[in-house]
Parts: sequence; structure tokens; C-alpha cells
Amino acid sequence: MTSGYRISFNITTIEQLLLLKTVTAQPCVEMTAAGSQFDVRSFHDAVLSCGMVPLSTLELIVQKYIDEQRQERD
Repeated sequence: MTSGYRISFNITTIEQLLLLKTVTAQPCVEMTAAGSQFDVRSFHDAVLSCGMVPLSTLELIVQKYIDEQRQERD
């Protein structure tokens, strides 16, 4: 494993954790009030169904997921 690969892997891991934190932190209060809970399986489906994508695209996918979850609750 090269040092560049390690750095890339670590950056990707950190970005994924931040995206997961964004999804679970912001809508958590709204979702609890609505009586539903965060479904990690649907989040994983949304993220993993697109395959390998740049981090900027992954952010858009996660934002779309958040928007869809909010629309379903409303």
C-alpha cells in the first residue's frame, strides 16, 4: 500500500463519517418527533447503489437522500 493510497483511504473514510453524521444529526429531532427513526439500511442503499463516485458527487447523493427523507415525513 502506498502512502498516497493510505491518505486517500483515510480522507474518504473521514468524509463518509462526516456525511453519516450530517444525516443522523440534522433530521434526528424531526424524525423522532414524527415517530420514525433513522434507517441505516436505506442510507447505505442510497450511498452504495451508485458505486464508486467522487466525494463531491457522494455529497450530492447524501443531500438528495436527506431531502427525500424530509419529503416522506411531510
